[in-house]
Amino acid sequence: MLIETLVGLSIILIAITGIVSLISRAFSLNADTSNRFIAANLSTEGLELMKYYLVSDWNKVTSGVYEVNYKCDVFSPTCANNLGTDLSLRSTKVLNMDVNGMYSYDAGTPTQFTRSVVVNWGGQSSEVASIVSWTFKGEKKEIQLSENLFRWHQ
Repeated sequence: MLIETLVGLSIILIAITGIVSLISRAFSLNADTSNRFIAANLSTEGLELMKYYLVSDWNKVTSGVYEVNYKCDVFSPTCANNLGTDLSLRSTKVLNMDVNGMYSYDAGTPTQFTRSVVVNWGGQSSEVASIVSWTFKGEKKEIQLSENLFRWHQ
């Protein structure tokens, strides 16, 4: 009877360990998916902001790496900080989340996300890439979206 009890307890412990492991893995995947979702939206926002600045005034935006902020209506150094012309540069400044859940470089709670928008001019077109980086469980993650824009008017 003692042996049967020990075998029964062993089977129950193995089952509970498996369930706890699955729940832990599910929470981890949920956090990773949430980060990817936020990063994809931040990357899309970076593309849309730079497209707006380009359409507003093609002549002001030069090739380079930018930190873009959604809180502006016009292209300016406060809204699109040019980090330089080395297109391999990446921003190290983290985005902050304000009380309304909006991400910007202004005051707020620091997040783990950084965003760089790379503009590369080539004749009458511009390749714009928005790159969002973050770290999850010690591993560096990145999402990049890009688009080619053409100067169709002068």
